[in-house]
Amino acid sequence: SIMADLHKRKWLNKQGKPQWAWCYKWKENGKDHSVQSKIKQVVEKAKQEHQERKYNHLTNDKVDLVSSYNQYVNSLNNQLTNKDIGIGHVKDCKSIYTHQILNKLNNVNLKDIDYIWIENYIAKLRNDGLTDAYIKRVFHIFKAIYDVNVPKLIRTNPFVAKDFFKKSRKSTTRDMINFDIWSFSKIQELISFVPNKPTQLMFKLMVDTACRPSEARAASRTHLKVLSNTPHFEVNFSIDRDNKLKPPKTDEGHRTVTISANLKDELVSYINTLPKNQEYLFLNGKGNFIDLKSMTKDLNIAIQAISKKYKIDYFSNRKTYSFRHWAASKWAYDGIYENAIDLCRDMGDKSVDFVYKNYIKRYGKKPDPKISAYKDTSNAWGTAV
Repeated sequence: SIMADLHKRKWLNKQGKPQWAWCYKWKENGKDHSVQSKIKQVVEKAKQEHQERKYNHLTNDKVDLVSSYNQYVNSLNNQLTNKDIGIGHVKDCKSIYTHQILNKLNNVNLKDIDYIWIENYIAKLRNDGLTDAYIKRVFHIFKAIYDVNVPKLIRTNPFVAKDFFKKSRKSTTRDMINFDIWSFSKIQELISFVPNKPTQLMFKLMVDTACRPSEARAASRTHLKVLSNTPHFEVNFSIDRDNKLKPPKTDEGHRTVTISANLKDELVSYINTLPKNQEYLFLNGKGNFIDLKSMTKDLNIAIQAISKKYKIDYFSNRKTYSFRHWAASKWAYDGIYENAIDLCRDMGDKSVDFVYKNYIKRYGKKPDPKISAYKDTSNAWGTAV
């Protein structure tokens, strides 16, 4: 039996009274270890975990992090060449590896990693203030790096998400946006606390049109038709993580959405303050596109201010994306969109199923993704032209 050498230890305490406990001792990584408890299952579990670590390795040599990562990067580059993934994904993986794995662990021996090691690592990331959503990204990248050694050098991979993260509960009314609290006027008040006029206007553009932050950042004189009979925003570009122009996130992202009269007036006033030769509207003091980090920083200031004033929590952890999410949810809630096909098109999304589940089904009065005809309701919420 795998538990055959687990034994009952007996001794006398300082008062001379007999004591006992189940005990298991072992040597690992050159150090002596032991565990004891009157609960036999506790000790059995510790021994089983040790045995699993011991027999999980198929080499006596070190399986180091850096060489494993290099193999992982080669795999990423191959996927990039085959256009299975984008350069943004590769950069994200490399950044997470550098800052959250290598810098915190150095060239750790992957053979030392087991369930308890991973638990402690996740606890450290949480103590560093990282959100669970971001920790899961780190976890899956670490899992992929570890996996290059399976099954050649290591039998199984201990990075099993369900063992470390609670399964996300299904969406309920508890995590839906409460529009009695987060009304249009409250959203506008929130944006008023943003300490930067260009960023304020980008957030208002997202609220009006449900465009993505990257699309709002790319707004230009050419594509923001504020002097048209029907003011509208032609979404044809976005800004990538390197602050460079690129097409929208999806092929469906090319679209035209209307702008409300109030926002049109604000945009006209703002544009009149810009140099006449400035094509792109939302630039920083150095003439570059305003980056997401700055936008998030400004939004955090605003969230803190409004949360303090009304003693309320923000409705989203996706920060700058929250305005797109709010707008789409409100459109469905107000019945402006009654099916997912139309809403999906005007959001520039490619997944009708996603839009149906997250907006029409959750917020809509008549959740029907296919049957009802397109309802042309040009208004302040920005339906398509």
